Amino acid sequence: MARIAKQRLDPRTERQIFSQFIRICLKANEAEQTALFTALLSETERVMLTKRLAIIFLLIENYSSYSISKTLIVSDSTVRQIQSQLLMGRHDPIIKLMQKKTFDKAEFWKTVEALLQCGLPPRGKGRWKWLYEMEDVPTIVRLRKERMK
Repeated sequence: MARIAKQRLDPRTERQIFSQFIRICLKANEAEQTALFTALLSETERVMLTKRLAIIFLLIENYSSYSISKTLIVSDSTVRQIQSQLLMGRHDPIIKLMQKKTFDKAEFWKTVEALLQCGLPPRGKGRWKWLYEMEDVPTIVRLRKERMK
């Protein structure tokens, strides 16, 4: 969870810093933007933001809160909270961006899938192969591998 100092910045200073941040993001090309967000955001923050965008997108596509929570592995209350924010118009700028012709749905879903599987081994046959190929494999893993042969 993100932690914010108890003492807040002056609102004017906060707006100026945020404005500078937006300018940097807009001036950067795609590779620079990727590097920027990778440097600024932890893996957890990137996954959290991606899930939030996916929830918004799925709600726009009329998926149920239950199916969204099970698919994205988030609580139902999180989905309902974002749904109420959506109804209040808080996410209208995101909706407008997603409805543009330049928005690539397929690329978005590919990114969501990659981030959701971050750190997970591949599915299916051979999914633990990477573990068995490690040089410092623990004894229990070696024994399991030998039993499987």
